[in-house]
Amino acid sequence: MPHGKNILSALADLGAVHFVYTRRGDITVPVPKLLHIARYFQEVVVNLNGFPWKTAPRHSTLPD
Repeated sequence: MPHGKNILSALADLGAVHFVYTRRGDITVPVPKLLHIARYFQEVVVNLNGFPWKTAPRHSTLPD
């Protein structure tokens, strides 16, 4: 994303708080640091934090 870092910076200046939610596991945790954008993210939430692998059926918007 060409201007992603600039956008994250501008949003942070406005008080925005960002999180990364992924099912990829803790392999994703270092990615924001590697991309030099870690300071813009409050937390990286992975499946090890209890984030489910798949959406539970009870959260489905389809009628039974």
